[in-house]
Amino acid sequence: MARNFTPEPGARQIATISSGNYREAVHLLQHAENDYYELLRNWLNYIFTQNRVALQEWIEHVSNAKMGRENQKQFLRYFINLLEHTVRLQFMDRSQVAFSDEEIDFAGKLQKLANLEQMQLIVEELDNACYHIERNANGKMLFHALSIKLQYIFRNRPMPV
Repeated sequence: MARNFTPEPGARQIATISSGNYREAVHLLQHAENDYYELLRNWLNYIFTQNRVALQEWIEHVSNAKMGRENQKQFLRYFINLLEHTVRLQFMDRSQVAFSDEEIDFAGKLQKLANLEQMQLIVEELDNACYHIERNANGKMLFHALSIKLQYIFRNRPMPV
């Protein structure tokens, strides 16, 4: 029987996303080809710097058939978990959080960029995006809309109607 070994950062991401659910972790291992931390860092960087060309390329990459819907959902769930850990870091010791030092530093930066209310709005938007991915939403349109919504949330402005 052949065994697949996942590098520690990937295994740590999967453990965090699955929240102790063994079956979910096995499922995630079968689809784990991307570094979600790097994807997320680039996405938020493009949003904050308003680099529309790079953001468009990022959306093309995330919404292509190679990434697939399961990886898109996993990526969004990873972002939700990172936001949850960002809140936990305000009240817990760093050693009790299951993220790498890079991710913990990134969570600290997120704390400075978004307050608790903004994080709640982001989680709601990410949850909605997961729901729509499950129902076969167009990936390009979904991630474009989500990027625009995140820009408004981070700037603390009301969404246009």
